Amino acid sequence: TRTGPAPIAEEGVALIRDLYAIEAEIRGSDPATRLVIRQERSAPLIARIDGWLTHHRARTSAKSPLGEALAYIAKYREGLGRFLTDGRVEIDSNTVERTIRPITLNRKNALFAVTTRLAPPAGFRRKALRHVHSDVVCDVSYARRGDAGRSSWY
Repeated sequence: TRTGPAPIAEEGVALIRDLYAIEAEIRGSDPATRLVIRQERSAPLIARIDGWLTHHRARTSAKSPLGEALAYIAKYREGLGRFLTDGRVEIDSNTVERTIRPITLNRKNALFAVTTRLAPPAGFRRKALRHVHSDVVCDVSYARRGDAGRSSWY
């Protein structure tokens, strides 16, 4: 942390690191095998995380940064256990997020394309692409006529 070591946080990170180590070992296995190993090895770790979370939430101020982090973990705790009931489910969504990142970045970047000709075809075949800047909406079809009004965009 910024002010020094945080033994409570370090303990929680170590427990989560152990979960990810198990997942690294079983990655690529068939779902049935993954489920069995998760039930044998990951379920006890999740129980330890639950105990750790309950213990430290009772002793930490909810307004402190650590208390807020523990409240966040508790809020999403139910979702963490889903990978224990289905061998097809990953422990996190990192694989999906890495897969869709180029699509979402391209879509986001296309919002700032000056013309529809420069925008990717997916979802951008419109007569007029609208651009919002500083609470002013400029119609691109207007700006394309000699680029009139373009200086007002920036």
